[in-house]
Amino acid sequence: MLSKLKQLQALYEDWVECDRCELSKTRTKVVFGSGNPEADILVVGEAPGPEEDFRGLPFVGKSGKTLGNFFNAARLDRDTDMFITNVVGCRPTMEVDDDRTGTRTIENRNPSKVECAACYPRLHQIIYIVDPLLIITLGRAAYKALTGKTATMEKCRGVMHTVTLPGIHTNIRYPLLPLFHPTFLDSTYNYRADGPWGKTATDFSLACDVIDHLREIYRGVTPPDRSPSADQQKEDEDED
Repeated sequence: MLSKLKQLQALYEDWVECDRCELSKTRTKVVFGSGNPEADILVVGEAPGPEEDFRGLPFVGKSGKTLGNFFNAARLDRDTDMFITNVVGCRPTMEVDDDRTGTRTIENRNPSKVECAACYPRLHQIIYIVDPLLIITLGRAAYKALTGKTATMEKCRGVMHTVTLPGIHTNIRYPLLPLFHPTFLDSTYNYRADGPWGKTATDFSLACDVIDHLREIYRGVTPPDRSPSADQQKEDEDED
């Protein structure tokens, strides 16, 4: 049987020149995914942005930096603890007229139902191959894509959900934790404990508790010490 890495490489080759939807006409690169194929955590975002489209990697722009800060605070390593992908592999864009300058710019937009449906086979195959212990979704679109539910992030975040996918012999169920999208966090300056940033920090703490518990049960791995290091504590104090 092929290793997970080789399976993902084969899947990538099948999708790198994808023309299954209209996004293929405007993209620069397909953003397939990155990280550890053997990871216990699968992170699913919505769609690539401009930096991701240019580099062909997920969450490498401003939102990726914000996400990385939460990873670091939670003592999670992006390269070893997770595999990261998006619902759609190509950047959805729209032209926007600036009434003030009279110019037209290219902006991000939410992927359409047709675009999401075209990319579902890729997303589902990634889930099957990585076979994570925990799925983390970022933003409402990713949550809806995997659960089919339309709840607001305020209502669905902070609690565990389940995503059920068809298997060969029976359905496969994965624990799923929805989080605010880092782009949304970057648009708000509410850093209070009861605001989006504080809630996301709490949600990452919950994600760590869940993955540590599942690893102990299914892998026999002793939970690590996730308390902040002296350097991290000093950095937090300096920021305050």
